[in-house]
Amino acid sequence: MKHLRENLKSLFLFTLKLTIGILLLVDPVGLTGSIILGFGILCCLYALVRGITYFRKPPAEAAMEQDLFKGMIALAFGLFCLFRSEWFLSTFPLLTIVYGLGFLLDGFIEIQWTIDMLRMKKIGWIPSLISAAISLLIAVFVLFDPFTTTDLLWTFAGIALIASAIPDLLVLFLVPKLSKSTPSASANEPAKSDE
Repeated sequence: MKHLRENLKSLFLFTLKLTIGILLLVDPVGLTGSIILGFGILCCLYALVRGITYFRKPPAEAAMEQDLFKGMIALAFGLFCLFRSEWFLSTFPLLTIVYGLGFLLDGFIEIQWTIDMLRMKKIGWIPSLISAAISLLIAVFVLFDPFTTTDLLWTFAGIALIASAIPDLLVLFLVPKLSKSTPSASANEPAKSDE
């Protein structure tokens, strides 16, 4: 249980990958539409915060930081996302590139974790390496041919996301058990005397 609390980030990423993978299999257009609407809401909230910040600052400072301008841009984009989300959906194949870049980013993160575990001499780097390979393979597939096989791509991406989440789950649960069963290096070394 303590290990789960320490690895809340890994558990969150596993859950996120699994959820997005399942949603991509069930309704890729609906998922994309929801992401666009959610992003629109976030932009509108950001615009509200920028507007409040602008009017709370002294005029000279507010003029220098241009919070009102930033807020208006965010509001315009947010409202466009909220009321014209079909525009994004009509360019659905173009959005495939965004998903491809997301897979590329996930692959880079997994490579970082793999190297971190190797450097710290921790068990469990192999599942992370497998997850990185899966994500990078999807990224290459998506980014080199994003327009011709959209439906097939979403199915493949959903399955691959679920598959890349499984090694994360293995690392989360198996690594602590393997670490406990493996004697530490310091326990095997003879005690040094101060001669």
